[in-house]
Amino acid sequence: MSAIPEIPNATTLAAMESSEKGEDIFGPFEDIESLMQVLNR
Repeated sequence: MSAIPEIPNATTLAAMESSEKGEDIFGPFEDIESLMQVLNR
């Protein structure tokens, strides 16, 4: 049996579209601590 791929939800599709436009992109990060600070906002 082959697995059926998941269809992305509206939130995921919106995030993908924004990133393709260069919007709402953060990084690159110098270290894990910097990344975690942004994620925990």
